[in-house]
Amino acid sequence: MSTRSAIIIEELDGTASGIYCHFDGYLSNQKPLLELYGEKETRELIGRGSISSLGEPGESIAYADRGITWDMGYVRRTGEDDSAISDASWHAVADRIGHNGYVYVFRAEEGNWCVSQFGSPLELLCTVQEDR
Repeated sequence: MSTRSAIIIEELDGTASGIYCHFDGYLSNQKPLLELYGEKETRELIGRGSISSLGEPGESIAYADRGITWDMGYVRRTGEDDSAISDASWHAVADRIGHNGYVYVFRAEEGNWCVSQFGSPLELLCTVQEDR
């Protein structure tokens, strides 16, 4: 089973763009990786479209159990539309991306990552503890 997540950038004016991430969206995996992404790297990531799994900036993900390396681009494997989704707010973008409750938002104004875990309505925590 996949832990799907949304990775979003919130602009200074409150608008947002984001992508779908299919695998390993749980906090203990995504948080240390996303901390390697500043604003430039986040924009590049989102500009490439939805991904299978997050790696370090510019990294491909090796699936050793299958003996191949796949590019992170989700559409290149599934044929689905991988375009970034843009909308008036990060809430609206998150609502349009299929995820299991993990929503990661890079806030351009503060230059930091925040997360919403299974919130309804979604609330961002910018200081988060690892999940167990």
